[in-house]
Amino acid sequence: MLFILLAFGAFVWISYTPINEKFASSDEIYYKQYMLKLEGEFTPEKEQFLVDEQSKFDIAQEDMQRELAEGNVFAAMKYQNILAPQTAFEQVKAHAAYLKNNGGEFVYDSGYKLLTGDESAGNKDTTLALTAFAMLICTLTYVYCVEYQTGAAVLLHTSPRGRKAVFLRKLVIGTIVLTVIYILTYAPYFYNVLNAYGTRQLSAPVCSLEHLSGINISILNYLIFISVLRYLGMILAMLLIYFVSSKAKSFISSLLIETAVLIVPLVLFLLDVSAFKWFGLSPVIISNV
Repeated sequence: MLFILLAFGAFVWISYTPINEKFASSDEIYYKQYMLKLEGEFTPEKEQFLVDEQSKFDIAQEDMQRELAEGNVFAAMKYQNILAPQTAFEQVKAHAAYLKNNGGEFVYDSGYKLLTGDESAGNKDTTLALTAFAMLICTLTYVYCVEYQTGAAVLLHTSPRGRKAVFLRKLVIGTIVLTVIYILTYAPYFYNVLNAYGTRQLSAPVCSLEHLSGINISILNYLIFISVLRYLGMILAMLLIYFVSSKAKSFISSLLIETAVLIVPLVLFLLDVSAFKWFGLSPVIISNV
């Protein structure tokens, strides 16, 4: 168990690569500039800014069309810089309409989207869950199997402190192990994202993110909530592993059953079999589904 944890820690350390804030296009840069400028509550002043900005684009479009009609072939180049942020502004304007109807604040949300299950995060939540469960199975499956393979179970079950006391000790050891796995699995990713994208507006309502509309807690509290939920999911997985290994009494049999119950649903979900996101402990460990 210790060697597996050391190997996992070494792998996390070696494979850790700091990420940088990425912009797929200039529109994303303009979007960030707008969101930082509007950051905070949706006030009448900010609503007026959006009206003025829209007016600026409308006037520029009209002037460009007029000059093109007059034969000025360079008109598009002339107004290029003025109209460059227009696509990003349309996104901001649509988000403003969402905030007006659903509440929330203007938040530069690219980093928070990666941590809260938005489409931009891809399958990261599932791959992290898969890693956590795989490490739990590797480290904890043998905890009970070894007693039956060595015959120690006979002694333990007939000793005054061989049942409950042993279970409690194994529960403590297992909790320590899963805590280490949990930290090594999730902490680097959370730190990487927050370090790259910042922690501005952590106290803003999480409903400021459109994919989390209707949830009335702060972004920080939501991140804490899903983190606690995942930790509880790992505790349930640990108890399941203990139960299966104590009943199967065989390392190989336990490994196969635990893999079928904990790993296979996550793999199938990664392969776009969406029904498996609700199978077993998958929704608890993924949290963001």
